[in-house]
Amino acid sequence: MKNYNFWFIVGTQHLYGEKIFNQIEDHALQIATYLNDNTDKKTTIEFKYLAKTSSEIYDIFKEANNDESCLGVVTWMHTFRT
Repeated sequence: MKNYNFWFIVGTQHLYGEKIFNQIEDHALQIATYLNDNTDKKTTIEFKYLAKTSSEIYDIFKEANNDESCLGVVTWMHTFRT
C-alpha cells in the first residue's frame, strides 16, 4: 500500500517579525508530533510549510494538489495573545 499523508500548513503573518517564525515552526512540529502519536498509523500528518503571504499559500496548495501522496491539508492559523 502506498504511503499517504496529510500536509499540516501553518499560517502566520509578518506582524510579529521574522524572529518569531522559529517559535511558530516549533509549535507546529509539536502539534504534528502529538497528532501522529495519537491517531491512526495508516497515514501521517506532516508539517510542511509556514505560510506568511497569500502567494505562498497559493503555491503551497498547488503543490499539495499535484502530490499524489497528499490526501489532504490541515491548516492552523498561529497567533499570539498580547
